[in-house]
Amino acid sequence: MKLTKICKAILQKNTIKTGVINNNKKVFKFHGSEVENIIIRYAVRQYDKPGTVVIEEFDALKDPEPCETINMQVVADFVTITFYRKENENSIIRRELIPSHAIEHIWVKDLQEQNLQ
Repeated sequence: MKLTKICKAILQKNTIKTGVINNNKKVFKFHGSEVENIIIRYAVRQYDKPGTVVIEEFDALKDPEPCETINMQVVADFVTITFYRKENENSIIRRELIPSHAIEHIWVKDLQEQNLQ
């Protein structure tokens, strides 16, 4: 199988937006625990080019979706990414499911302690 590696950030209108919406920082969570960032690298088959696999990357900090919270969980055979308009009201904008067999790597950057002594 021919493997074509193309890593790309999620772009919208040729602009990568940072994790800021309405002057409020987006909250990123991994299984409900707040983290600094989540990056997922996964494979996508190209149906118009048999035998070709494209490697894509989801980076929560660079995601342009206007939302309050992004929560990522590994559940059964899928990695679930949930975008919340207001998490405390369970107001979900959308969900994305990536089959776990397509996942190459998941990086979770934990929050850093502000006052280390």
